[in-house]
Amino acid sequence: LIPATRARVRASVRPIVLGYVLAAFLAAPFVAYVIIGLRPGGFGPARIGVDLLNVVLPTSITGIGGSSITSVSNRFAATGGYLGIPSLVIVAAYAWRARASRTARLPVVLFVLAVVVELGKTLVVAGHKSFPLPWRLLADLPLLTDTFPWRFAVFTALAAAVIVAIWTARTPGRIYARPFVLPVLAAAAIVPSVWSSAFRELAFWHPPRPAFFAADEYKTCIPRGETVTIFPFGQYGDSLLYQAESHFWFRMASDWLQPLPTPGKKAWASFDDDWVVRQLNGSGEPTPATLLAFAGIHGIGRYLSLARSEYPDARVLRGVARARAVGGVLVSPACGQPPLQKRNLAPYVQALGRQVASGANVGYCLGSSFVEVPQPLLPSGGAAGATRARYVQGQGLTCAAPPAGYVRRGLAGSDLGVPAGTYPLYVRGTNSG
Repeated sequence: LIPATRARVRASVRPIVLGYVLAAFLAAPFVAYVIIGLRPGGFGPARIGVDLLNVVLPTSITGIGGSSITSVSNRFAATGGYLGIPSLVIVAAYAWRARASRTARLPVVLFVLAVVVELGKTLVVAGHKSFPLPWRLLADLPLLTDTFPWRFAVFTALAAAVIVAIWTARTPGRIYARPFVLPVLAAAAIVPSVWSSAFRELAFWHPPRPAFFAADEYKTCIPRGETVTIFPFGQYGDSLLYQAESHFWFRMASDWLQPLPTPGKKAWASFDDDWVVRQLNGSGEPTPATLLAFAGIHGIGRYLSLARSEYPDARVLRGVARARAVGGVLVSPACGQPPLQKRNLAPYVQALGRQVASGANVGYCLGSSFVEVPQPLLPSGGAAGATRARYVQGQGLTCAAPPAGYVRRGLAGSDLGVPAGTYPLYVRGTNSG
């Protein structure tokens, strides 16, 4: 577009490349993990872009008009492209005036390119797919398969802002030296609805800071450098924030530095491939014995469960070790108690390996309904609150109450065809028999 600048553009390639090399060197630990885990991914099953109407119509977090057209904006599969009619009018006026100047034409061309890219592979209008777009030809190229097209809206906004600034600075006004009505309207059109709950939920969300972390109580409870696991786990909690704000006082066995593995595919990191990690990310609830095995595998000294975490509760953590609530966090083993690594956890690790390999389930009773749960897990979801089934002599596993004359005799053994030490055993007899 601007032939006179081509030599300068070519000369800039070398320092730009050197700048990237220097940045990669400074960020080497992160770059290494990106390269190690790099694989074709894609930006969602539909690879959607910004809805074309969203460029003109606001969403609920926009102050002017946003709340009045939610019936339309709720159909937008992806948002972020809103510019407003005043800005678009200025862009159109500038484009008409710049049609004879290659230099002035540059921001218009960049604006159009950014719009085309942010729309994604297929044109979507009011939630309805239309025809393919040029991005379809590029979406599967290396490094672009993991790109969300709607995030290119930031470049559209940048080009539009430059055009609005140039037009305002170079256009004579009718009353004042420069126009002010359209620029003011352009700014007003994108003012967010700071008074709405929708905006506050997005902009003013503050992760909870329990006193255990906020008041530095962790320093008297967790020895420096000890490995912990914090619940809610991984993506469902704020454990990375607590670790960072504690200046990495403790190590952490957790995930979420990388995207979760695709179901049925190998994870990017070996930790994410751990059977227990997969269950925690899938809302599974490991038994206390499974948590002890997990601690043995990853060198975990203590488990921390925030008050808002539904799992693990006090009952589960007391099955791991003595637990105590400190500053809004349930700690197991309790502060001052020896870490789990002081115990011999090898039997739990071996038992977990056998259970996972066997694929065995444990029977539970939810009322009169019999449900099966993988052996290393507790009932959760619709089965939450279920109790262990009984083994009644002569009847086998059942959810029915033991017949009259039957009494509890410990746990059923493997000689009865069930996992040893799993089900309460009821036999015919008397309390003193």
